[in-house]
Amino acid sequence: EETVRRMLADIEANRDEAVARYARDLDKWTGAFRVGAAEIEAKSKTLSKVFKEDFALAHRNVSEFARHQKESMAEFESEIMPGIMLGQKLIPVSTVGCYIPGGKFPLISAAIMSVGTAKVAGVGRITACAPPRGPDGIYPQTLYALHASGADEIYCLGGVQAMAAMAMGCVGMAKADMITGPGNAYVAEAKRQLF
Repeated sequence: EETVRRMLADIEANRDEAVARYARDLDKWTGAFRVGAAEIEAKSKTLSKVFKEDFALAHRNVSEFARHQKESMAEFESEIMPGIMLGQKLIPVSTVGCYIPGGKFPLISAAIMSVGTAKVAGVGRITACAPPRGPDGIYPQTLYALHASGADEIYCLGGVQAMAAMAMGCVGMAKADMITGPGNAYVAEAKRQLF
């Protein structure tokens, strides 16, 4: 709790410099944070047809379920007393930050369930972060999943610094209205404190 508190305060005060320092010190990453279209395309070409077909099936199923969920919620307005109107509107947030942890293996389902459902919900801008897994950056499978699920921007950035960057709008990201995604105890604590 205290470690995360110190990191968040440092990032809030020192912004991009602090994010870059944590990326370098914790993830050994000194490359660009924003992943460009050429890198996404190059890494996507390394993946098998079977992987892409399996991904498409999972993405379709999760998206279809998300559409059913969205359709099951309804806007309404009711006059509970003369002149007193109450109701609910379903308005998606403008910008969401989706975090996908690195771990030992690519977590494709986390990309589909966060980015894909945000897309179905109608979120205007989806920023995604995943940590580097060595000198080549994000796992190719994770990068493909984030892109194919509909992320508007993808950043090679992990941990507390990724959550803070999305929430505070660092390293070129738009400040997110909401951040989502699984992670280790530090990521979970960062989400709690940023909330």
